[in-house]
Amino acid sequence: ATRQRSTSCCSTRLSNKAKQMAALCMVTVFALMLIFYFSEEKQAETGLLRSASAFTPIYQAADYSQDLVALLAAQRVFNANPSNPKTAIKLSRFSLQMYQSNGNARFLGAAKSALQPWWDVSEPPLEIWLTRGRLLQTEHYFETAAQDLSRLNSSHPGNIEALLLETDAWRRAGRINPAKKACIALAFAGRPDLTLFCTAEILLSLGESKKAEAILGNRLDDIRSLGLGEQAWAWSIYADSLLAIGELDQAERIWDSIAQSRELLLSYKLSYADVLIALSRWQQVTELLAADADKTAALLRLSLAAKNTAAVDYETMRERLAARLEVAAESAAAHLYLREQALYAFWIEEDSKSALEFALLNWEKQKGWEDVELVLTIARSIDDTAALEQIQQWRESFAGTTAL
Repeated sequence: ATRQRSTSCCSTRLSNKAKQMAALCMVTVFALMLIFYFSEEKQAETGLLRSASAFTPIYQAADYSQDLVALLAAQRVFNANPSNPKTAIKLSRFSLQMYQSNGNARFLGAAKSALQPWWDVSEPPLEIWLTRGRLLQTEHYFETAAQDLSRLNSSHPGNIEALLLETDAWRRAGRINPAKKACIALAFAGRPDLTLFCTAEILLSLGESKKAEAILGNRLDDIRSLGLGEQAWAWSIYADSLLAIGELDQAERIWDSIAQSRELLLSYKLSYADVLIALSRWQQVTELLAADADKTAALLRLSLAAKNTAAVDYETMRERLAARLEVAAESAAAHLYLREQALYAFWIEEDSKSALEFALLNWEKQKGWEDVELVLTIARSIDDTAALEQIQQWRESFAGTTAL
């Protein structure tokens, strides 16, 4: 027998011992590839979460959901060229969509982090600019968002998305006259239907709920002809107007119809749940929000349902909710949770005085219809005339401003 010259584990003629060595080589190489791959994954994840946590004080450990996997993929593309506006906007918008769909604050931090190279640029690329305005609004910096979007609309007149965002930002900031101006601009941009819908929102904020309902009630066919996103928005305004005038059953039917036609964003689920709460439909509240119990706003409503049904896990839910709100109160994002703090004090603790203090702080930050109504509801429960007069005077200062 000839002596085998090669001792390489990759030799084509191997002894049994050499074959074992070859197998060991292959396993070693494969293991090194896995280690390298998962190290890269972990680095991407760590970078994403570090950047997110810089802007998100209320921050949870990563879970390996499908959303997070997709976000990590977008993060890897972004990391390859973080100065590329296209990859930045893709990551930022995807992250913001995830935040809007599930309320996880990590995604909001990641969305803002992706735009940092352009955050202080006066006139960034249009898509960056739009998303920056949306992020400022999401973080409840409504006046800053409105001013930024106003500059955008001066540079890029006729942009429907920007005009809608500016209108909403001014309205939530309590600046009704510039909100009206941006709302009317939608008609000149070719969308008079959207002008009617945003006018209804302004009317709701000012307590003109019957006028708002009348505008939308006469435009139901127009709503049905909209695209899905605009349609859900318009139906939600109509449902709010019905809730405001006490047509609770009809409001529930509207939300039920919306829920059957599309998957609801978390914000829409919460609005739907508030109608069910007004109707004392506690089991439906639980079913609607069961999958979102890890979100503070959803847990608040689930806790209220558990309280009203004497559920055995109510105390556990209440303690978990209290702990979350305590962390929120100590964070830099405390202003994002003022509404939840007010509702917790009012619904769960039955402390109307503390609830009103939180509700008024929230109203200073945002003056949407639901924020104004929260103050009024709590103030009426304890006959606080000062708070009632404060809201009334604010509304009366804009009397007549919504005429088209």
